[in-house]
Amino acid sequence: MSLARRFLFGSGLSLVDQVLKIASAFILTPIIVNGLGADLYGAWSLLIAVFAQYGWLDLGLAVSMPRFFAKAISSKEPGAIRSLASTGAGIFLCVAVISAAVTVVVAWLAPAWFEAPKAAEVARSVVIVFGTFLAVQTTAQLSLGYLKGHLRYDKIALASIIRVTLTAVLFVICIQRGWGLLGISLIHAGCGILECAMLTMFSRGLQPPLTANLREFDKTRARELLGFSAAAFVINASANLRSTFQPIIIASQISEAAVTDYSLGSRFPILFVDLAHIVAGGQLIALFSRLAGPAHLEDLKRAFVFACRMCAAMAVLGAGIMWMFGLPFLQRWIPAHALEAWSVLMPSVLPKALFVAQTPSMAVLFALARHKRLAVWDWVGGLCNVALTWWLCAQVGAAGAGWATCIEQSLICAFVWPMFAARALGLTFSEVCGGLLVWPVLRAALILAPCTLLLRYAQPDYLILTAIGLTSCAWFSVASIFTMGTEEKTWLLKLMPFLARFGIKGGATANDAS
Repeated sequence: MSLARRFLFGSGLSLVDQVLKIASAFILTPIIVNGLGADLYGAWSLLIAVFAQYGWLDLGLAVSMPRFFAKAISSKEPGAIRSLASTGAGIFLCVAVISAAVTVVVAWLAPAWFEAPKAAEVARSVVIVFGTFLAVQTTAQLSLGYLKGHLRYDKIALASIIRVTLTAVLFVICIQRGWGLLGISLIHAGCGILECAMLTMFSRGLQPPLTANLREFDKTRARELLGFSAAAFVINASANLRSTFQPIIIASQISEAAVTDYSLGSRFPILFVDLAHIVAGGQLIALFSRLAGPAHLEDLKRAFVFACRMCAAMAVLGAGIMWMFGLPFLQRWIPAHALEAWSVLMPSVLPKALFVAQTPSMAVLFALARHKRLAVWDWVGGLCNVALTWWLCAQVGAAGAGWATCIEQSLICAFVWPMFAARALGLTFSEVCGGLLVWPVLRAALILAPCTLLLRYAQPDYLILTAIGLTSCAWFSVASIFTMGTEEKTWLLKLMPFLARFGIKGGATANDAS
């Protein structure tokens, strides 16, 4: 199977997985909020934010391992793959041990963090359950990286689909039987460990199968791996500063109940970014890594151009639907928290849309190992985000977190990412920012504009909102395809050749990147 077709197949199943996650969140969130109450749901969101800080222990390996595996696989040297796997296994084992030690400390401190008596009672047990799961998940990162290096996102999506489905069913049973926070955490951890086992099994079924021996740990390879990962770690850490610190700040500045409003309002912008990352972001790093080199530079540029235009269209569609129909949806979904959640969602959409639109810029910087300066800027942006969040939350409440992200992340994604991507590919800033961001966004916005006529029919009703959303997506998809240029249609037909049956024709200007 060619790289392009494998990319499409993985993206398709990943899309199904993410749609299932969105549907699960859509159905389960009101059930959990009503079952636990605002205070306990806020405590649950706060605990998730605390455990998200374990991402600091990742060391950037989640991004770098797929890149190194992709290069080792393309070299067709089994020895290189085994050496990398053995070295990675040793590093991940050390991280898992550190993670377990941190869990012990967090479990001892946790009860003092909560005002709600019920949350304080079970906090220590919940932390131990979560910490155990995260230690196991860390060791499974090696298998995950190997699957990504092979572009087997279909296997990753399959494991996730099974986990999400099982978790959703058990969550409903848990709430109905009143098992509370501890029950939810046990289900979350148990299903997560099952997913890790499936990823391990899938990685051993590839050719060559993933095998590791700690006795073959290579210190030179470890230094190379960690050296590249250092900048990725800084970028991941800045992302943690933006998102996972905000619930903690809100809880300290306002209350645990206010974390519920923030969590509900930020849920769908975050799911939108996850959807875009799963469909394109993670796979683009592996794909661009295989094209990184003087022999494929022109192919890489063409792939980058196409990816930018597609991601810009995806960003406009997602942002437009959230802005146009977000409030009536929230009024139907969580009526008691709708206005407070909308005040968080409204400013959060723009930065997430820009993040999605510029996903190829970040991917190409990682693929070409040109991401170190980006890491510094992202870190500075993350610190500014924390400071703005602290100040704005004190002024306007939970909505301040949304506005802090809107200001800081919009500037980083709109100007800094295009600047570094342009330098890495030998393009001008105007070509990347203007030609591959501003113009595609304006074009997509014009295509989506007729959908604003549907606003008069929007009301807090699931059937009506679903019909409006599907109509908007259908119109946008068809209109976008028929307004594409020849080069874009050529790349699109490589990924989806069945479109030729509908009269879509490309050209012969792009080389086959497979």
